[in-house]
Amino acid sequence: MASKITYYGHSCFLIEADGHTVLVDPSLMAAAGQKRVLKSALDVEKIKGVDLLLLTHEHADHFEPESVKRIIERTNATVVAPAPCLEKLDINPRLKVEAKTGQEFAARGVKLKVTKAVHPQSLYPVGYVITMGAFSVYHAGDTYSYTGIEANKATVALLPIGGVYTMDDNDAANACKLLKPKYVIPMHYGTFEELEQEAGEFVRFLGEGTKAIVLKPGQAVNIQ
Repeated sequence: MASKITYYGHSCFLIEADGHTVLVDPSLMAAAGQKRVLKSALDVEKIKGVDLLLLTHEHADHFEPESVKRIIERTNATVVAPAPCLEKLDINPRLKVEAKTGQEFAARGVKLKVTKAVHPQSLYPVGYVITMGAFSVYHAGDTYSYTGIEANKATVALLPIGGVYTMDDNDAANACKLLKPKYVIPMHYGTFEELEQEAGEFVRFLGEGTKAIVLKPGQAVNIQ
Protein backbone atom coordinates (compact mmCIF):
# COMPACT_ATOMS: atom_id res chain seq x y z
CA MET A 1 0.00 0.00 0.00
CA ALA A 2 1.33 3.41 -0.96
CA SER A 3 2.30 5.97 1.66
CA LYS A 4 1.57 9.64 1.06
CA ILE A 5 3.49 12.79 1.99
CA THR A 6 1.92 16.22 1.48
CA TYR A 7 4.11 19.32 1.66
CA TYR A 8 2.48 22.54 2.89
CA GLY A 9 5.61 24.69 2.67
CA HIS A 10 8.65 25.53 4.80
CA SER A 11 8.93 22.53 7.17
CA CYS A 12 5.29 21.44 7.36
CA PHE A 13 4.31 17.97 6.15
CA LEU A 14 1.34 15.63 6.45
CA ILE A 15 2.46 12.00 6.44
CA GLU A 16 -0.06 9.20 5.85
CA ALA A 17 0.88 5.52 6.05
CA ASP A 18 -0.30 2.23 7.54
CA GLY A 19 -3.65 3.74 8.51
CA HIS A 20 -2.08 6.59 10.52
CA THR A 21 -1.68 10.31 9.90
CA VAL A 22 1.05 12.57 11.30
CA LEU A 23 1.27 16.36 10.89
CA VAL A 24 4.61 18.10 11.49
CA ASP A 25 5.31 21.79 12.21
CA PRO A 26 2.08 23.47 11.02
CA SER A 27 2.70 27.21 10.69
CA LEU A 28 1.23 29.92 8.47
CA MET A 29 3.02 33.03 9.68
CA ALA A 30 6.36 34.68 9.05
CA ALA A 31 9.30 34.29 11.41
CA ALA A 32 10.28 37.29 13.54
CA GLY A 33 8.23 39.64 11.39
CA GLN A 34 9.83 38.62 8.10
CA LYS A 35 7.75 38.75 4.96
CA ARG A 36 6.78 35.32 3.74
CA VAL A 37 7.44 35.28 0.00
CA LEU A 38 6.18 31.72 -0.50
CA LYS A 39 2.81 31.27 1.17
CA SER A 40 1.83 28.18 3.08
CA ALA A 41 -0.68 25.83 1.45
CA LEU A 42 -1.94 24.80 4.88
CA ASP A 43 -5.58 25.41 5.79
CA VAL A 44 -5.91 24.49 9.45
CA GLU A 45 -9.70 24.23 9.07
CA LYS A 46 -9.32 21.44 6.50
CA ILE A 47 -6.91 19.32 8.52
CA LYS A 48 -8.76 16.32 9.96
CA GLY A 49 -8.15 12.75 10.96
CA VAL A 50 -4.73 13.48 12.48
CA ASP A 51 -3.35 10.99 15.02
CA LEU A 52 -0.17 12.84 15.98
CA LEU A 53 0.96 16.44 15.67
CA LEU A 54 4.73 16.78 16.03
CA LEU A 55 6.59 20.02 16.73
CA THR A 56 10.34 20.35 16.29
CA HIS A 57 10.88 23.58 18.25
CA GLU A 58 9.26 26.78 19.47
CA HIS A 59 10.08 29.25 16.67
CA ALA A 60 7.10 30.95 15.00
CA ASP A 61 7.86 29.61 11.53
CA HIS A 62 7.35 26.10 12.94
CA PHE A 63 4.90 26.52 15.79
CA GLU A 64 1.81 28.69 16.20
CA PRO A 65 -0.02 27.91 19.46
CA GLU A 66 -3.41 29.07 18.16
CA SER A 67 -3.19 27.11 14.92
CA VAL A 68 -2.16 23.98 16.81
CA LYS A 69 -5.00 24.46 19.30
CA ARG A 70 -7.56 24.74 16.50
CA ILE A 71 -6.29 21.56 14.89
CA ILE A 72 -6.32 19.67 18.19
CA GLU A 73 -9.83 20.81 19.09
CA ARG A 74 -11.12 19.32 15.84
CA THR A 75 -8.96 16.19 15.53
CA ASN A 76 -8.20 15.28 19.16
CA ALA A 77 -4.66 14.49 18.02
CA THR A 78 -1.86 13.90 20.49
CA VAL A 79 0.85 16.59 20.45
CA VAL A 80 4.46 15.46 20.79
CA ALA A 81 6.80 18.40 21.32
CA PRO A 82 9.68 19.78 23.40
CA ALA A 83 8.72 21.43 26.69
CA PRO A 84 9.07 25.06 25.43
CA CYS A 85 6.28 24.31 22.92
CA LEU A 86 4.02 22.41 25.30
CA GLU A 87 4.22 25.22 27.85
CA LYS A 88 2.56 27.57 25.35
CA LEU A 89 -0.26 25.20 24.42
CA ASP A 90 -3.64 25.61 26.09
CA ILE A 91 -5.03 22.15 25.37
CA ASN A 92 -6.03 19.07 27.38
CA PRO A 93 -2.85 17.98 29.26
CA ARG A 94 -3.68 14.37 28.39
CA LEU A 95 -2.98 15.19 24.76
CA LYS A 96 0.53 16.46 25.50
CA VAL A 97 3.64 14.26 25.29
CA GLU A 98 7.03 15.82 25.97
CA ALA A 99 9.75 15.06 23.44
CA LYS A 100 13.28 14.63 24.75
CA THR A 101 16.29 13.85 22.58
CA GLY A 102 17.09 10.14 22.52
CA GLN A 103 13.63 8.90 23.46
CA GLU A 104 12.01 6.06 21.54
CA PHE A 105 8.34 5.29 22.15
CA ALA A 106 5.01 4.60 20.46
CA ALA A 107 2.06 6.99 20.45
CA ARG A 108 -1.30 6.42 18.78
CA GLY A 109 0.12 3.43 16.92
CA VAL A 110 3.09 5.35 15.51
CA LYS A 111 6.68 4.63 16.54
CA LEU A 112 8.79 7.70 17.25
CA LYS A 113 12.47 8.30 17.81
CA VAL A 114 13.28 11.82 19.02
CA THR A 115 16.52 12.85 17.36
CA LYS A 116 19.15 15.44 18.07
CA ALA A 117 18.96 18.74 16.22
CA VAL A 118 21.77 21.31 16.28
CA HIS A 119 20.02 24.67 16.20
CA PRO A 120 21.50 26.92 18.92
CA GLN A 121 18.91 29.63 18.31
CA SER A 122 16.21 27.37 19.80
CA LEU A 123 15.61 26.50 23.45
CA TYR A 124 15.19 22.78 22.71
CA PRO A 125 15.25 21.70 19.05
CA VAL A 126 14.56 18.13 17.99
CA GLY A 127 13.90 16.01 14.93
CA TYR A 128 11.94 12.79 14.57
CA VAL A 129 12.19 9.39 12.94
CA ILE A 130 8.56 8.45 12.35
CA THR A 131 7.79 4.78 11.69
CA MET A 132 4.38 3.67 10.48
CA GLY A 133 4.38 -0.02 9.66
CA ALA A 134 7.15 -0.67 7.14
CA PHE A 135 7.37 3.01 6.18
CA SER A 136 9.64 5.50 7.94
CA VAL A 137 10.37 9.22 7.64
CA TYR A 138 13.16 11.28 9.18
CA HIS A 139 12.10 14.90 9.73
CA ALA A 140 15.34 16.62 10.71
CA GLY A 141 13.76 19.81 12.04
CA ASP A 142 16.01 22.87 11.98
CA THR A 143 19.54 21.55 12.25
CA TYR A 144 23.08 21.80 11.06
CA SER A 145 24.71 18.53 10.12
CA TYR A 146 26.41 16.79 13.01
CA THR A 147 28.45 13.72 13.88
CA GLY A 148 26.05 10.81 14.28
CA ILE A 149 23.28 12.11 12.01
CA GLU A 150 23.67 8.91 9.99
CA ALA A 151 21.94 6.98 12.81
CA ASN A 152 18.58 8.47 11.76
CA LYS A 153 17.78 5.88 9.12
CA ALA A 154 14.48 6.11 7.25
CA THR A 155 12.85 5.45 3.89
CA VAL A 156 12.42 9.19 3.34
CA ALA A 157 14.52 12.04 4.73
CA LEU A 158 13.09 15.57 5.04
CA LEU A 159 16.12 17.86 5.22
CA PRO A 160 16.52 21.65 5.51
CA ILE A 161 18.62 23.19 2.74
CA GLY A 162 18.19 26.94 3.30
CA GLY A 163 21.49 27.60 5.05
CA VAL A 164 20.15 30.15 7.56
CA TYR A 165 20.65 28.54 10.97
CA THR A 166 20.40 25.14 9.25
CA MET A 167 22.25 23.04 6.72
CA ASP A 168 22.68 24.59 3.29
CA ASP A 169 22.17 22.60 0.10
CA ASN A 170 25.73 21.23 0.07
CA ASP A 171 25.62 20.25 3.76
CA ALA A 172 22.24 18.58 3.29
CA ALA A 173 23.48 16.63 0.27
CA ASN A 174 26.48 15.40 2.26
CA ALA A 175 24.24 14.46 5.19
CA CYS A 176 22.03 12.55 2.78
CA LYS A 177 25.02 10.53 1.60
CA LEU A 178 25.50 9.44 5.23
CA LEU A 179 21.82 8.80 5.89
CA LYS A 180 21.28 6.89 2.63
CA PRO A 181 17.49 7.18 2.46
CA LYS A 182 15.64 5.89 -0.57
CA TYR A 183 14.12 9.35 -1.08
CA VAL A 184 14.85 12.87 0.14
CA ILE A 185 12.54 15.88 0.13
CA PRO A 186 14.20 19.28 0.68
CA MET A 187 12.52 21.76 3.03
CA HIS A 188 13.10 25.05 4.87
CA TYR A 189 13.99 27.05 1.77
CA GLY A 190 12.31 29.57 -0.50
CA THR A 191 9.96 30.77 2.24
CA PHE A 192 11.48 34.13 3.19
CA GLU A 193 13.73 36.62 1.41
CA GLU A 194 16.86 35.26 3.11
CA LEU A 195 15.85 31.73 2.10
CA GLU A 196 14.79 32.62 -1.42
CA GLN A 197 16.58 29.94 -3.41
CA GLU A 198 15.62 26.91 -5.47
CA ALA A 199 16.37 23.24 -4.84
CA GLY A 200 18.35 22.72 -8.05
CA GLU A 201 21.78 23.03 -6.43
CA PHE A 202 20.81 20.54 -3.73
CA VAL A 203 19.72 18.02 -6.34
CA ARG A 204 22.97 18.55 -8.27
CA PHE A 205 25.12 18.10 -5.14
CA LEU A 206 23.15 15.00 -4.16
CA GLY A 207 24.42 12.78 -6.94
CA GLU A 208 23.35 9.15 -7.22
CA GLY A 209 22.00 6.76 -4.60
CA THR A 210 19.02 8.72 -3.27
CA LYS A 211 16.14 10.05 -5.35
CA ALA A 212 15.25 13.69 -4.70
CA ILE A 213 11.57 14.64 -4.69
CA VAL A 214 11.10 18.41 -4.95
CA LEU A 215 7.59 19.49 -3.94
CA LYS A 216 5.87 22.86 -4.11
CA PRO A 217 3.52 23.90 -1.28
CA GLY A 218 0.31 21.92 -1.64
CA GLN A 219 1.85 19.11 -3.65
CA ALA A 220 1.84 15.48 -2.51
CA VAL A 221 3.70 12.33 -3.47
CA ASN A 222 2.72 8.70 -3.13
CA ILE A 223 5.58 6.39 -2.18
CA GLN A 224 5.36 2.63 -2.63
